[in-house]
Amino acid sequence: YVDGIQSNYSRTNLIDEENQLWIGSFTGLTIYDGQEMRNFGKEDGLPNAPVVHLFQDKEKNIWVSSFDGQNNIGGLSLFQNDSLIEVFDYENGLSGNVVWAADQDMNGNIILGGNGGFQTFDGDSLIYYDYTDGVANGWVTCFYVEGNNIWITWVHNFHVNVPSTAGKD
Repeated sequence: YVDGIQSNYSRTNLIDEENQLWIGSFTGLTIYDGQEMRNFGKEDGLPNAPVVHLFQDKEKNIWVSSFDGQNNIGGLSLFQNDSLIEVFDYENGLSGNVVWAADQDMNGNIILGGNGGFQTFDGDSLIYYDYTDGVANGWVTCFYVEGNNIWITWVHNFHVNVPSTAGKD
């Protein structure tokens, strides 16, 4: 490993509001504050999967997406003040363990995409959207928030414009 980083492989990085460098690697997460590195892995509560996406929300929380597609493990980990607070996975509400992308809409909802399709988290509950809501089912690979719209891409290049909402009716 290179100078304290958990792995030589890094897929995603983030510089947070405190100017710390977050490094998502094949074996976990490294946080570098300019002086020292702190590592988080399976033994610290992260899913045993590569970190593929890092995102900081408006409340300065860090969301860590991870997945291992061969073994269908992973999830979404919530960090507050550099501490792991909660891990979301299939067992506690995610529609799939593979979380490929995370962001925040203009209403403050955390939006998620992965092998379970498209979901939002309003701070209390995870809400899954499917074809009955006008959203295709399947693996969401990425999305883009533009004002009150969310542009979603599925694995088979299907694109749709979904109005951002606080939750289902």
